[in-house]
Amino acid sequence: MTYEQKVEKFVLNKTIELCFLNSGHSLKSELCSLFHVSNSYLKKYKKFLTKENDIKAKEKYRIPINIVNYGLVNPLYDGPQVKVLYEDEDFLVLSKPVKIHSHPLGYDESDNLLSFLRENGFDKVLWVNSKQYDRGLLHRLDFETSGVILLAKKQQIYEYVRNYPSDFFKQKVYLAIVNGKIEKTQTLVHYLSSCGKKKAKVKASQDDHPDAFRAECLVEPLDYHANNNLSLVRLKLKEGKRHQLRVQMAANKTPILGDPLYGTTPAQRMFLHSLSYEVFYQKKYSFQDHNLESFKNFFDLNSEF
Repeated sequence: MTYEQKVEKFVLNKTIELCFLNSGHSLKSELCSLFHVSNSYLKKYKKFLTKENDIKAKEKYRIPINIVNYGLVNPLYDGPQVKVLYEDEDFLVLSKPVKIHSHPLGYDESDNLLSFLRENGFDKVLWVNSKQYDRGLLHRLDFETSGVILLAKKQQIYEYVRNYPSDFFKQKVYLAIVNGKIEKTQTLVHYLSSCGKKKAKVKASQDDHPDAFRAECLVEPLDYHANNNLSLVRLKLKEGKRHQLRVQMAANKTPILGDPLYGTTPAQRMFLHSLSYEVFYQKKYSFQDHNLESFKNFFDLNSEF
């Protein structure tokens, strides 16, 4: 289901009735003023906002709840249990399950970490970067990726990390199962740029070009499953961009198992896991998530990695 179809289905069932006491300007301009939404946001709901004339006093208008609750996080979480890995006065670290979103794009979405936080009383985190739907998230994980994810509990920390990411993030380590055999440690270097409809995908090139991001990743082989031609690898990077590991492994002709965008082999999930993050803010932190049950279907993970 496309995002537009999802919005339409939701709006048909999730609207409220508004009645304006006084006559006014067009419905769109009143909604922009009342709920602090932009005209560009209202375009998503143009088929439900067809009345262009001035508002008439006491006339009823059916309005999508996504507009009425613009910027708010749904308090009902719809997803698997989320584990808190670490919390202090500065940071909250979660173990993100596979197949839930890091954050919503609208009030109708409840399969995301922020809805989990709101439902479970982590309100302080949601006040950070409160005008944006990613709130205090210091990085994101794709819908299909599991593992360590960090949030700031203070606005000044959030702003510091956004302004000085290389001073904060020291090392990111992921675990992945990929198609093919990787025999030796190697460093992958590519130049990444967005592509496709609505720039939903990323392409990797060996050549630098304008607007490209230079991506570097260290690939360390840990084990090999000969019967399935699968390799267990550890992926290390300092900085990271959207889909970086996924597209780099695909460009290496060893795509991540179960990757719906760049992979070749379907699986129960995409086997990419955020294993550990090392960061520095006044002191060194190291956060790890060894919740790897699905990986054990292919490899023995009893050894340290």
